[in-house]
Amino acid sequence: MRRSLEYADKGSKAEFIEALRQDVLSHPATRHPYLKRLAEGSLPCVDRALRDFAFHYSFYSSCFADCLADVAEKVPNKLHQALILENLSEEQGKSSAENIEERPHSEIFTDFKTTIGVDKAFEADQQACEAVLQWRDNFQKLCSHNSFCVGLGAMGFGTELVVPKIYSHIIVAIEAHSSFEKAASHFFRLHVDCDDDHSDVFIDVITDYAETYTNRKLIRNGAVKALDLRMVFWDAMLTRAMSSPTKNSLVSAA
Repeated sequence: MRRSLEYADKGSKAEFIEALRQDVLSHPATRHPYLKRLAEGSLPCVDRALRDFAFHYSFYSSCFADCLADVAEKVPNKLHQALILENLSEEQGKSSAENIEERPHSEIFTDFKTTIGVDKAFEADQQACEAVLQWRDNFQKLCSHNSFCVGLGAMGFGTELVVPKIYSHIIVAIEAHSSFEKAASHFFRLHVDCDDDHSDVFIDVITDYAETYTNRKLIRNGAVKALDLRMVFWDAMLTRAMSSPTKNSLVSAA
């Protein structure tokens, strides 16, 4: 992340934005061994790893809409706020929508969990690991930070920009290395398709605030902290996955 740190103190805002983009996309959280092993199918039991991931990830994803709302609320410019709220509206969706893409993303994620066997009975036997609880709580703090640039960095660069790259590994794991139906990957395919647009919106907004060195450092700080939290979560997921039994379930949970 050195290049963006350098441009936080010098150069144009365009140079800073591009440097931060490159640093974020090369952060270890976007190419973690856990993600690589999922995509390679080289974990002891991919089915179990995906169920464990789904259970834990829900603690983070369930607060995501609230985090988006917090970021929008802190931004001082009403036009910028409206742009972020458009993302929030898409995230919240419509429960009555016939088209699955228009449903609340939380419901689509619940469908994913149910499809692979993470139902209420499964969840009753599980306990959330400390890494995901810290990620959830600290990410919420970043998004509601008094310095709104921190929240913009955490959500825009630290989340929306990297999600398509991260989710591509999970899609491959589901479709190529698990016993689950390919339709189970829908939640992740949806976000690969739409989050490029979401990150573009955030980066356009962030660029308007990247005039000062102070703001640049706050934006970068939010992005780095969000990615570091995600990397600690991947560390925990890898440890858990490597301790799983060595055979995949041969029966789909769908």
